[in-house]
Amino acid sequence: MRTKKNTISKILLIGLIFILSALAVACTAEKAKFDVISDVKNAQFKDFGTQTIEKAASSSLTELEWSRSEEPVAFDGGSVYEATLRGYSEEYEVNISIGFTVTYEYTQMADDPQPCTVAAKWVEVGDEYSESDNDLSYVLDYIYGNLS
Repeated sequence: MRTKKNTISKILLIGLIFILSALAVACTAEKAKFDVISDVKNAQFKDFGTQTIEKAASSSLTELEWSRSEEPVAFDGGSVYEATLRGYSEEYEVNISIGFTVTYEYTQMADDPQPCTVAAKWVEVGDEYSESDNDLSYVLDYIYGNLS
């Protein structure tokens, strides 16, 4: 009888350890943070050039600052974060900011944050804010060195 009781206890203990381990993994995966800044820095806007936005911005702006939302700002086909690039244009003597959204699409694997989509959403040149496609294109052309 004792052997049977010990066996049942061992099975229950193993089951409990398994369940607690699974819960710990699930909680860790749930709190996983995406590397929003790196994903924005590595984004390529191929309509403007082949460089990453980080490399293009580094060659046209000084005093670069990158920031991001800590939590998702929306859930539109995935977790949506906001990121901002700020820098100073010595050529125009003005501060330039670009706002991006980074969407991490839902996938079948919870720990797979890819693919993500990076989109430019707004610009601010000096004190002038705009969400116009023409203004976004102009600022990205400037950053990529396409303006003469």
